[in-house]
Amino acid sequence: IIFFKNSRSTICHTGIVVTDVPSSDGTLTPPSTVYYTKKDFIKEVCKILKVKTPQEALAKTVTLSKKCNRHHALVLPLQKYLHSIGYYKKTIDTDFGSGTADAVNLYQKKVLKYRKTDGKITAKNKMWKSLLGLI
Repeated sequence: IIFFKNSRSTICHTGIVVTDVPSSDGTLTPPSTVYYTKKDFIKEVCKILKVKTPQEALAKTVTLSKKCNRHHALVLPLQKYLHSIGYYKKTIDTDFGSGTADAVNLYQKKVLKYRKTDGKITAKNKMWKSLLGLI
């Protein structure tokens, strides 16, 4: 339990810090990980593409879109990363559908500053370079 004090040193708020989550049988289990960083994304992409570096991964990237490689193994880490940075709002389902396309459009607009977005990630192109931390 945490107690927060105001400028008059009186307790004005309390909080509870949870490090373990009780399950239905009363045992404690660690909370699930909610963070998926760019580093996690790059690591997972490199593993899927069987390479060691982001530069090597870039050379092996494929185009991902609603019409091309819609169920490719790279869709899962893409959805997880776009979700972790607040662009992907749907259920993570490994399907590059309209939710993923919307998230890609938002990334292209906000991060890459595209004037015209296309909702796809073209192999070896600027968005892959950005996602892999190469630009």
